[in-house]
Amino acid sequence: MRIIGRLSLGAKIGLSIAFVLIAGIAVVGFFSVQAIKQSTATALDERQNMARLIADYEDQMLQRALSEMQSASTILSSPSQMGDVVVVTSRLERSLLLLGMAPEDIFVMDSAGKVVWSQYSGLSLKTSDMLSYKSVKQAVALGKPTVSGAILEPGMARQVILLSVPFQPSGAGNGGALVAAIDVGESGLGGFARSVKLGETGYVEVVDQAVGVALGVAGA
Repeated sequence: MRIIGRLSLGAKIGLSIAFVLIAGIAVVGFFSVQAIKQSTATALDERQNMARLIADYEDQMLQRALSEMQSASTILSSPSQMGDVVVVTSRLERSLLLLGMAPEDIFVMDSAGKVVWSQYSGLSLKTSDMLSYKSVKQAVALGKPTVSGAILEPGMARQVILLSVPFQPSGAGNGGALVAAIDVGESGLGGFARSVKLGETGYVEVVDQAVGVALGVAGA
């Protein structure tokens, strides 16, 4: 205090201004940090809510798609209906499109994993050994519908996921499966994920329970 008392009036005024400026900067800095923390917390909450919405949407979309495929599989499981495969799969394709799915191809596969019929035959999948895809093998082995992670074979322009529904052992394909290759990026889920905003270089990935990427959207 003695040192301050020895200062001139101008020096005291300058010192007071400096203290006020320092205090002001400290206060502004404190509230700025708090605002950033609050903004970050809000952004994270929004991302979590969006993640839940996407997960719920994906579950509902896939469950309804599998239900449509099971209906088609039931029809084709009757040997007398196998001749209607074109009609049944065309109807299935329309149903999937109405659900917001984008089927790239639909296959009828036998129990050995060989595709015996396909709607378009344009994908570079392992049509002579579909059992090499884990989800397809599980569908046939367990007799339950399955959904694969993302699949990208050489020669394929886009990733697809495989929806597999097994036939009854005595039905079409000698116990094989009905398989649909879905372009998720062009399906409703892809549009939903693209609506997520993560700045200029953000990237959205939707993963399944096995931590397999089912969808990646860059620049979201």
